[in-house]
Formats: sequence, structure tokens, C-alpha cells
Amino acid sequence: MTHPTRVKAGNLSVAEAMSRITDQEMTEMCLAVNMVKGQAAANRLLDLFGAARKQTREEKQSI
Repeated sequence: MTHPTRVKAGNLSVAEAMSRITDQEMTEMCLAVNMVKGQAAANRLLDLFGAARKQTREEKQSI
């Protein structure tokens, strides 16, 4: 079940989602994934965060 205060994924842009996550939170998530799932999974998560940040930055520049 989705938490009642959570915005449904269909209504949330990449920029909005990334604005909700601090660099510290990203680091903590990657470290937790590394401990539980291993380095390969943590690297994929880091790649995802990096791609999302890049897309968000490019969208802001094109406005």
C-alpha cells in the first residue's frame, strides 16, 4: 500500500522527484543498497541518480 502522503508516481516529474532527495539522502541510500545488494546494485542506483540530475539540469537550461 502506498503511504497516504505520497504523491502518485504518474503525477511526479523527474525534476520534482529529484528535488525531494538531498545529496546526503542519495549517499545514504547508495550505502544501504551497497550493504544489502552489493556494489553492482549501488552503482546502478548511483547511475540512475546521476542521469536524473543531468536531465533535470538540462531541462532547467532549456527554459
